[in-house]
Amino acid sequence: MSKRILIVDDLRNARIAYSELIKTHIPEAELLTADSGRSALETAIREIPDLILLDVKLGDMSGLDVCRSLKLHEATSDVPIMMVSAVKVSSQDRVAGLDCGADGYLCKPFEVDECVAEVKSLMRVHERDSTHREHERRLESRLATIFDNVNDIIVHLDTKGRILDVNDRVSEFLGYEPHEIIGRHFTATGILLKRDIPSLAARYVAALVSDKPPETAEVEVRHKQGHTVHVEANTKLVRSGGKVVGVVSVVRDITYRKMSETALRQSREQLRALVWRLESIREDEQKRISRDIHDVVGHALMALK
Repeated sequence: MSKRILIVDDLRNARIAYSELIKTHIPEAELLTADSGRSALETAIREIPDLILLDVKLGDMSGLDVCRSLKLHEATSDVPIMMVSAVKVSSQDRVAGLDCGADGYLCKPFEVDECVAEVKSLMRVHERDSTHREHERRLESRLATIFDNVNDIIVHLDTKGRILDVNDRVSEFLGYEPHEIIGRHFTATGILLKRDIPSLAARYVAALVSDKPPETAEVEVRHKQGHTVHVEANTKLVRSGGKVVGVVSVVRDITYRKMSETALRQSREQLRALVWRLESIREDEQKRISRDIHDVVGHALMALK
């Protein structure tokens, strides 16, 4: 795939010279040109080149201002810019160019090999960074798809316990819209029961201090409409650069499971009561039969006498 280079200089001869230089040493490049700062801004934002060769002094505006504007614009903020000065500049001038966002600085007259090497180096870096950014965008897109479509509530918190993000499942399970709880401390959302807040807060702090995720917890939480819901929370620590920077908790509604467990427990209790009753009836029946036999035998013995 060809790389596009935008040449910005208000002098026609300079634009031609740069074009010939690039065509000779980077023949696969597609060239774009602009003869003013305004034209450079319009062309760069419209075409999104892979590199910009930008003269410091232009007729209508400073090349530094053009560079600064391009770096502030979302569409061109990542495009590498090589500033070119027609005169020898001081170190302060170079610093000013780099401070406004330039990725390189050349002064005329310069060696052709130096210019070509700088251009190729910036384009390689740009290509690598673009590939990395594209990979990150795809990864973020996949994660967003999972985040939004998973059947459980996913909550992302910082190390202070403040909710940074939560998926839409919180609305389905607990009646709260994400924006109602994002930004709030997890103990101040109204979702946790007051009786559980001290122990849950202590578990959260202990996990951060010990650098170990807490064990899976089963708790009751409050639906926005007031009734309680049984949930299971599986929490993992989030690390960046080897340091814990937050927590992600996957919260699953286990109300029906709890109802099933309760129903099963009640059935077992009823079965035990029934077995005990049957045993009691059997013992009573055995006692009655024994009494009847005793009476029959007693009467028979009496008759024999």
